[in-house]
Amino acid sequence: MIAKMRFVRLTGPVSELDRAIEKYVSGHEIQLENAVAELKDITGIRSHIEYNRYIDILNKVAGYTEYVDKEFNCSAGFSDVSADDAVASLEKFAADMSSLHVERKGYLNKKEHLISLLRDIEPYSNLQFDIQKLKDFKYIKYRFGRMTKADYKKLKDYLDEDMCSIFCECDSDKDNVWGIYFVPCSEAGKVDAVYSSLHFERFVVGDEYSGSPKDAKSGIEDRINSVETKILECDKTIEEYIVRHKDEFSKAYYKVKKASGNFDVRKLAAITSDGENDSFVLCGWMEQKNADELYQELKNEEQIFFLSEEDHVGPFGGPPVKLKNPKILKPFELLIRMYGLPNYHEMDPTWFVAISYSLLFGIMFGDVGQGICLAIGGFILYKVKKMDLAYVIAVAGIFSTIFGFLFGSVFGYEELLKPLWIKPTESMASLPLVGSMNTVFAVAIVIGMALIILMMIFNIINAVRMKCMHDVLFDHNGIAGIVFYGAVCVVVLLFMTGHALPGGIVLGVMFGLPLLLILLKEPLTAIITKKTDELPKEKGVMVIQMFFEIIEVLLSYFSNTLSFVRLGGFAVSHASMMAVVTMLAGAEHGETGNILVIILGNLFVCALEGLIVGIQAMRLEYYEMFNRFYKGGGREFTPYE
Repeated sequence: MIAKMRFVRLTGPVSELDRAIEKYVSGHEIQLENAVAELKDITGIRSHIEYNRYIDILNKVAGYTEYVDKEFNCSAGFSDVSADDAVASLEKFAADMSSLHVERKGYLNKKEHLISLLRDIEPYSNLQFDIQKLKDFKYIKYRFGRMTKADYKKLKDYLDEDMCSIFCECDSDKDNVWGIYFVPCSEAGKVDAVYSSLHFERFVVGDEYSGSPKDAKSGIEDRINSVETKILECDKTIEEYIVRHKDEFSKAYYKVKKASGNFDVRKLAAITSDGENDSFVLCGWMEQKNADELYQELKNEEQIFFLSEEDHVGPFGGPPVKLKNPKILKPFELLIRMYGLPNYHEMDPTWFVAISYSLLFGIMFGDVGQGICLAIGGFILYKVKKMDLAYVIAVAGIFSTIFGFLFGSVFGYEELLKPLWIKPTESMASLPLVGSMNTVFAVAIVIGMALIILMMIFNIINAVRMKCMHDVLFDHNGIAGIVFYGAVCVVVLLFMTGHALPGGIVLGVMFGLPLLLILLKEPLTAIITKKTDELPKEKGVMVIQMFFEIIEVLLSYFSNTLSFVRLGGFAVSHASMMAVVTMLAGAEHGETGNILVIILGNLFVCALEGLIVGIQAMRLEYYEMFNRFYKGGGREFTPYE
C-alpha cells in the first residue's frame, strides 16, 4: 500500500531555525522541499544563504575518519556537547595527530635515506681499507662506480695498453661490475675521460661513511634498526593516542557531522520579513502518522508553529510515494520499481504482482524437483546476500513446485508422480471449430481473459481515485471496455462449451453500445469536462482518428488475449526439453540412465528455462497487464537524514 502523506510547514523567528532543525526536523522522517520554490507567490521571500562553517573542519579530519567508531551511539552525550566544543575537540585531535604523523614521516624519510646509502656502499663491503684515509691521498685520485660487463671487457684492453690506472673489482652480477679505480693526479683528466667513454657511473662517497666499507655498511644497518625502533615507538604513541581519544573523537565527529547536515537544511529554508522581524519557513512531506506526532510535540511551542495540508501540488509535483508492504511482499517491490513507482493516487500493485508473477512463473515452469531447487537456492541467496531478486526466485520456485505436482513432473521424469491435474503434453480438449486442442493452451487463454478483466477493474478503481470519471465510463479499460470485452469472453466460453448464446438484440447491445461509447470517448470527455473548444475543428479528421483508434483497441484486446498462450507453450516446452534430457541419458523408459547427464541436463534446463520464463512472466506483467491500469510516474519519498 501507499502511505498517506501530508504537506507540512514549520515557521518561526530566524533565531529559532537551528533549534527547529535540531529538535524537530532531524527527529522525524520528512522529505524537505525548497521552501522558496514552494512559496514563490509570496512577495518578499528570499533564500537563507550562509556558508556552512562546519565543512572546513570535516574536510580537515576526513583523513582520520577510519578512527571513528562506526558502532558509536550517536545520541550518547550529545546533549552535553555543543557544536563549538565539538569543533574545538576535532581541531585539537587533528593538530595532535598531524604532529605525531609529521614526526613519524621524518623517521620514514630518514630510513629511506639510510637505505639508499646502504644500497650504494653494499657492493664495496669486501674492501678492507678506511674510506676516510683515501681522502688523504695527495698524488693519487680514486673513483667509486660501476659499469656494464661489456664495457668492462673493453676497459681491460685499455689497461693492457699501459693506461695509468688500476681498477679493483669489488662485486658483480649478470649485467654490471662494481669497483674502484686509482689514477695519478697528473693523469686524472685523461683517464677519467676514458672511463666516462666506457659509461662508468661514478659514485661519490660522502661524509656519511666512516671506516672501511664493511664497517660503514654495518654502521648504516645499525642506524636503520635504530630508526625502525623510533618508527615503532611513533606507531605505538599514535595507537595509544587513538585509544585514549577515540570515544571523544567519535562523539565530536558525529556531533559536527550532524550539525553540518542540519546547517545544510538552511539552504532549503525561506526567509520572510514583516519589516521588523525575520521569520523562517521550512516545508516538506511527512507520513500522516508522523505529521500527527510532530503536531502533538509542537502544540505547546510558543516560538515555532506547525501547519499541514493534504493534496498539496507544488512546483515539484504532488505527494511523494512511500510503499508500505508486509515483509513477505517487500522484495516484490523490485518489480514495481523497475517499471516505475505508482502515482500517489494509484493503487499499489505489489500484492497483485507477487501473486500473479509467481502464478504465471509456476504455470510455465512446473517441476517439483527444479522448483524445490529454485526455492532453496533463492532463499539461501536472499539470506546471505539480501538480494530481493533471490527472494522473488524463491517464491516463484514454490509455485513451480506446486504446479509440478499438478503436472506430475519431477526433474523431467513424467512417470514418477501421478498428476493431480493434467499432463501438459498429453491432455487434449475438443472444441467447436478449433477441433482437438491442448488443454493447457485453452486454460491459458481463459486465465488471460480473467486477468485482462481484472486489470480493467483495477483501472476503474484508479480512475475513481483520481476523479477521472470520463476514464471510468468511456475508456477502453473502463466500464465500456469491461462490458464489451466481458461480453465477448462470455460468448466465446458459451460457444466453446456448447451452451446456447444470448439473443441477437442482447449481443448487439452488449457489443455495439460499449464500442460506440469508446469510439465517442473524446467528444464525450470534452462535454463532461466542459472543454469542447479543444476538439478538432475538422470533424472529418476527428472521425478518421476515432475509427483508427477503435481498430487499435480491438486489436489490443485480441493480441493481449492471445499473448497468454505462451503460458501453455512454455508448460509444454518444459516437458519436451526434459524429455530430450532423459533420452540423452538413456532414461526415457524409466531406467536410471546416466546420472551425470541427468544432473547436467537439469542444471542447464533449470538455468536457461528459468531465465526465459522469468522474463516472459515479467513481459506479461508489464505489457499485457500494467498497460491497462498502471500509470506510474511517482517520485520516491526520500526523507532528510
